[in-house]
Amino acid sequence: MGLWFGYHTYGYLFLGLPVPQQPDWTFYGPAWQLMLAIANEVMGSLTGERLWLTRHFLNFGLFFAGTVVFYRIGKRCLKSEKFALLATVFLMLSPRIFAHSFHNPKDMPAMIFFLFAIASMFWFLERRSLIVMLLHTVLCAVLISMRMFGLIVPLLTLSFVILERNRRAIRDAAIYGLLLCVMIITVWPVLWSVNPLVRFSEALGDTAGRPGGGLYFGELVTGNPWHYIPVWIFITTPILYSCAFAIGCGAVIRDVIARPLQALHAKTDLTLLAWFFVPLAALIILRIGIFDEWRHVLFLYPAFLLIGMRGIEWLFGWMGARRMVIGSRALAGVITVSLLWTGYWMFTRHPYEYMYFSVPSRFVEGKFEMDYWSLGSRDALQWILNHDRTPVVKVYPSGRIARIAADTLPLNGWARIEWSDPDKADYIIDNFRGNNYVPTMPTDREIHIIKIDGLPIVGIYKGPDTQGIYKPHLWLEDQVPMP
Repeated sequence: MGLWFGYHTYGYLFLGLPVPQQPDWTFYGPAWQLMLAIANEVMGSLTGERLWLTRHFLNFGLFFAGTVVFYRIGKRCLKSEKFALLATVFLMLSPRIFAHSFHNPKDMPAMIFFLFAIASMFWFLERRSLIVMLLHTVLCAVLISMRMFGLIVPLLTLSFVILERNRRAIRDAAIYGLLLCVMIITVWPVLWSVNPLVRFSEALGDTAGRPGGGLYFGELVTGNPWHYIPVWIFITTPILYSCAFAIGCGAVIRDVIARPLQALHAKTDLTLLAWFFVPLAALIILRIGIFDEWRHVLFLYPAFLLIGMRGIEWLFGWMGARRMVIGSRALAGVITVSLLWTGYWMFTRHPYEYMYFSVPSRFVEGKFEMDYWSLGSRDALQWILNHDRTPVVKVYPSGRIARIAADTLPLNGWARIEWSDPDKADYIIDNFRGNNYVPTMPTDREIHIIKIDGLPIVGIYKGPDTQGIYKPHLWLEDQVPMP
């Protein structure tokens, strides 16, 4: 989806093609997808496997740049560089985040631009120069076009500036607000064609009006219960990080209450609390829907980790003040073991890090979303091509995304695949999404199945299905015709 989103925008801006009509183009800014499309044109219109590998490389390059900025923010929010570095290690050893850094062209860039916007906010509040203000407004504008929740960054900026209560603050706030409006229109092409305020209101309404839902505790829910995001974060994040966050919340809130003026002057604790809890509260109170898992709010995760690192800082400080040497060493040991185990898990399960769960598999299968990206379909198709040497292989995939996965194959493999109906296919590929991620095909038809920690993510079955055993399913992304 992100691929064509960028190309349609490129065609509209540079080739004179009509205004794109896709909902994504209307309600999401195309800044990063457009950059990917331009990069592809500069490198000579790559196709197939090379195109997707290049996009993954650029996506990860953006993520890596984000980790550098995250470290800089950590140095400001934490008491030492070593804790900032440890927080950065936590970020890179977050299996789900690492997986998204390669293949997610919308949610991951939104998280990174949130980091860029927060870092530039701190820089602007220090320097207060027009150049830094301009940079900050550009980054905020790109962020807002990607995720409406990005509005929290300029709101924080304006709040900190206005609270200075002097003439310069009023002047800077006015210039900042005007520049931000200009930059939002500039970086968001959909605002050029009609009344920008109307279009912006429509995009804001779309964000607030989506029902959300998905497989949650074994049920296909419509809308999100209040505990949807907290539960998803907990079950997909290493337990150490979640425990640290719980302790960190107490430490940060205590410091803000105990020293409010100091907290206002430093701005870091207030920023972290607003960064994480304001969007979360808005999602719950306004019943804003998200789906699949919590990928639409990945921008919360850096704040989650930094608050958690504040908790670890507090623990070490508390033990140090009481000369609890054994306790400090034990805590350091727990952190080391957790990081080593997480790193080992990621290394041995690559590229399926998005299948990480912090709870046992028996609590997950058939209860929560798994391979909703259908990334396992690529390996399933490659397995078929490796084991079937016939010139043309007829394949029926259960979901539309499996067909897109074929574009990531080498050209000689892609050319051998012929998409077929179930009753004519040589092979049937099922990512189990339509069956709540539980295999339902007869086991005697099973040829090969890919599992991660005992959880099946994609199966290959014998065809043709002349008896109608396999019932095609339509769900979420499959509600539109296959390309």
